[in-house]
Amino acid sequence: MEKQEAIRVLKSPLSGNINHNHWDGWCMTEEFAEAIDEAIKALSGPVPDPETGLVPCGCGGKAEIAGSSGDADYYSIICVECDIDTDSYEKKEDAKAAWNRAMGYKEDA
Repeated sequence: MEKQEAIRVLKSPLSGNINHNHWDGWCMTEEFAEAIDEAIKALSGPVPDPETGLVPCGCGGKAEIAGSSGDADYYSIICVECDIDTDSYEKKEDAKAAWNRAMGYKEDA
């Protein structure tokens, strides 16, 4: 279900999307339940990958840690889809924090 379709369904919950079932009382149609799930995902914001700790790029692509190949160690984060990246940081944790913040992730949210 596309987001625009979910919005349409959520705006009209009483026009056929909620049915009365004589065994369980009121229940939702499958379409309405999908719309609620989509709305929750949209409102929840980005979620970090459990392996890398990085949230997806705004384009939907996967983010990866890129290290320097010189004498000094510097780290940046890059999207494998659109090639957007962060500045270079001396600490990997700082690069991760900069990426996640730029992609709208809030740890306290």
